[in-house]
Amino acid sequence: MEITDVNTLFGAYPSKHPDSTAETLVSTMQGNQVSWCLTLSSWGLFYNESEGNAETLRACRTNDHLIPVATMNPREYWGQGAAIERLLQEPFEMFRFFPHAQGWPIDFAPFEDVLAILAKSARMSIMVSVSEPGDATQLLRVLIDYPHPVILEGVSSSTLSEAVSVMRRNEHIYLETHALTVPDALPLLRDTVGIRRVLFGSDAPGLSLGAALRYVRGSGLSEADQNAVLGGNAQAIWQSGEGA
Repeated sequence: MEITDVNTLFGAYPSKHPDSTAETLVSTMQGNQVSWCLTLSSWGLFYNESEGNAETLRACRTNDHLIPVATMNPREYWGQGAAIERLLQEPFEMFRFFPHAQGWPIDFAPFEDVLAILAKSARMSIMVSVSEPGDATQLLRVLIDYPHPVILEGVSSSTLSEAVSVMRRNEHIYLETHALTVPDALPLLRDTVGIRRVLFGSDAPGLSLGAALRYVRGSGLSEADQNAVLGGNAQAIWQSGEGA
């Protein structure tokens, strides 16, 4: 069984770690028997999205087990759809959005403009940080008819009921696991929305990849369901072409 981590970064992250190279991330993966990581350069998150996306591509071309993820800040979007189209021509497997880290609301017209372009792509999944109560509800309303997988990042015990509610309303919405800590969260998700919509994420290197794995393995799920969360569900999205 190949483990896929859908939530990693490399580079400096001021509030979590001073710096972590792509090579360090690969070493951490190997130490925890993780086969694939979807990742991006934090430079694109905090400083310059164009340079950050280029750095992501360089790192992933050097390290075969790193899967490139693009990002863009809707606060910097002025209608330059051609720039998004160029990113869609690159081998990015997902777009990530960080409203809290970048200081913009989810109910934000430029974000809707970006989503409208991505929605027309053949198969581009997105991940959105939804760590505060109300975030997932706002995202549900913004998505409207977005036809590709949407992954909720940062769902915790305080926002789990909201996540379940929006996932019940939109079958394209998935959830990654890194912020879940209560022991019965994964069985609850299995019983309410189905285990196939739960994806393993660690938020490494800001958080421990090993601890994130132990959480899934100690959740009380069957071995088959653990394997689905740890890799099978992600592989079903991206290998089928549903993601990118």
